[in-house]
Amino acid sequence: MTAEESNQAETYRLRLWRERSSHSRLTGLILVTSSVILFVVAYFFPILVVEVASITSFTIGVYLLAYEAEPRVRLYPASMSLLGPIQNMVAQMKRANLEGRAVYVPNLNGVSMTFGSEWFTPADGGLPPPGHGLFESYEAELGPMYREGMEKALLWLPRLMVDGLNLAKSVRMKTSNDETTTVAERPFVRTLCLNEFMRANVCGTMGCPLMASVAEALARSTDRPVKHLGCSYDPTTQIATAKHQVLEQ
Repeated sequence: MTAEESNQAETYRLRLWRERSSHSRLTGLILVTSSVILFVVAYFFPILVVEVASITSFTIGVYLLAYEAEPRVRLYPASMSLLGPIQNMVAQMKRANLEGRAVYVPNLNGVSMTFGSEWFTPADGGLPPPGHGLFESYEAELGPMYREGMEKALLWLPRLMVDGLNLAKSVRMKTSNDETTTVAERPFVRTLCLNEFMRANVCGTMGCPLMASVAEALARSTDRPVKHLGCSYDPTTQIATAKHQVLEQ
């Protein structure tokens, strides 16, 4: 693929993501507008078909306009539904005496999460990363990320998380001396960020599913282990900040 073809593909991908998020709103506006026109026509020409079409267009249009509010309405139960599986994972980690900060290690089968000093050669292959489901959605949109490099990850992950999957209002990523900082405004997991269990057991050790998915993507893209350094959340600004360190093999 030439550089021009690659740029065209990237432009098409961005356009597709943005149209995906705005399609229902545009269609809803068109249908509501059409229902008003049909209502006026039905007022002067009382035709049953026109009246039915007016009511139908209005109903469907209002539904599509309300569709954008649905993610916000269901945000709390959707994010809190992750709490139970995370609590179960933490309980198992404590029984296995796994302590310290998680390291996301790339291997032939993907990326594993390990702890302690044995992360170089984990005997049991490590644990599944808590954000693996989100990572799979990244690769479904971007294609395989294996050894695609840090530069591509920093460029496309924020775009995908915002425009493609609506995981946050905005995402910024930067790297300096093998340390990567991810700043997410209004992330979809922000209700988890306020949970005391999460703050005490997860945010500082392995990260929530969203930030863990970032660590997994970085490990896969660089083919190097990535250590979770911690994550914080400011409820006033609704901004979450996570730090990861890309380690040497």
